[in-house]
Amino acid sequence: SLESWAKKENTSVLFVTADKGCARYCEKNPHLYAIDDLGSALTLIQERDSHRAQMCAAIDRQIALGKYPNLLNMIESAVAEDIWSIDWIPEADAAFYYDPEMQEVEVVGASFRSNNGSAGLQAVDYCDGALVARATVSIEIEATCNFTFSVKDGIDKDMVCVGGAEVSTKNPVDVDVLITFSDPDGDEPEIDTVELVPACRYIDFGSVWPDYGDEDPNSEYY
Repeated sequence: SLESWAKKENTSVLFVTADKGCARYCEKNPHLYAIDDLGSALTLIQERDSHRAQMCAAIDRQIALGKYPNLLNMIESAVAEDIWSIDWIPEADAAFYYDPEMQEVEVVGASFRSNNGSAGLQAVDYCDGALVARATVSIEIEATCNFTFSVKDGIDKDMVCVGGAEVSTKNPVDVDVLITFSDPDGDEPEIDTVELVPACRYIDFGSVWPDYGDEDPNSEYY
């Protein structure tokens, strides 16, 4: 039921209904609210969204003024701790067929995308005195991938391995994080948590080829 769902998600459900029985039932439940006019319901939703946007804008101004000097470090740590919640897909140019296998992804820096130092916060939720806001940040990553190269045998049509290589690259990548602020209406909202939003991102490793070291791939042994 909606009541069970609202309780589980710790949120509220607004009913637009003229049924008095439903209204009385909602009065006894802290997660259910009834209103008999659609226009009034839409006004409430607009006021809620406006309030959330105002809180985000106020916090964003403080971020731009340098009131949260550790925020980027917190974001870097949160991303690094949960780095594999991102589905990293390697891309490359090669003269052979290749099979990539990601090895490591390390966060080496983070920055906000805005020119004024703000985080560009977008409200996600506001409940029990806590505001959850989404921010898109640019992170610099250093990634390593193993590539195994192969060619198709002209006779048997089997894939034949011709070598491999471990390739590293640095890429800027945009990711989303969720930042929870307590007392967001106060003068100095506090940061409670920072979470990385799971996603899928591509990493460009450029042109890749087998690494033969000091060996000559044109010798009679190849």
